[in-house]
Amino acid sequence: ASLGRRVFLLGAALAAAVPASPADALELPAILGGDQGSGWGEAAKPGIKWDGGFANPLVPQADEFAFEMVNGNQTPVVISLVKPSKWKLSTNTGITIQDYIQTDGGFVLVAPMPEGSKSIADVKPRYIYDKVFDIRGRYGTFGKVDAVSTTKDKLEKEPAGEVKYVDFKFTTLSPGGRDIDRTGCIKCFEVDGDLIMFVASSNSNRWKNVRNTISKSLETFSAVQTPKTKLRSTSENSGIGNTAALGKSGYDLLRYDSDVW
Repeated sequence: ASLGRRVFLLGAALAAAVPASPADALELPAILGGDQGSGWGEAAKPGIKWDGGFANPLVPQADEFAFEMVNGNQTPVVISLVKPSKWKLSTNTGITIQDYIQTDGGFVLVAPMPEGSKSIADVKPRYIYDKVFDIRGRYGTFGKVDAVSTTKDKLEKEPAGEVKYVDFKFTTLSPGGRDIDRTGCIKCFEVDGDLIMFVASSNSNRWKNVRNTISKSLETFSAVQTPKTKLRSTSENSGIGNTAALGKSGYDLLRYDSDVW
């Protein structure tokens, strides 16, 4: 996971020095990375063609984006989201959006549905937390997170299907070992036997300032199965990650047990 962490930290350092610019959400998302080998593919197969560079904070980004990728069953899945206009999108080691000036951020995470579960309604918050706070994941950087509490757990019917919303609070450690209280929310879809989640959080002392911003993005998050096409490989078409550099890409980088982020 060290390579992924270096990618993340360097990208964050670059972005923190440059203010984000609002972008037109009606346009296709803007190019990330360098000038060579990067750019958007066909409109029918949206996604960033990653060229091995970092998400460039100097390049404007649209707020609305979508990625088509193939899961382990070779089933095409489209993941889409509208990010806050001042946040930055990075697809170097997954799908991550973040306000680099503050500590607010979110990411897409994939885990298998619990054994025996027939629908998203059967998924308990504790199972979700086990995957979100896995020691190998983003929240496990400075140690295992045990203090997690649920403030809301509800099911909703949406055009893309039934979804689960979970609001939660937790305590994590800073690099210096200090306790930090954070508040967040999760939206979950069941797609072809997988639980696909968007997880977002902020420091609890900032939550009242960003709650509406995060909630609006959470509502736009969607993960749906699409008819099978000629799309064969997550490596070539999804625009997530770089196989040559990281050893994996696409859907595999979104998994809760990925060793690269």
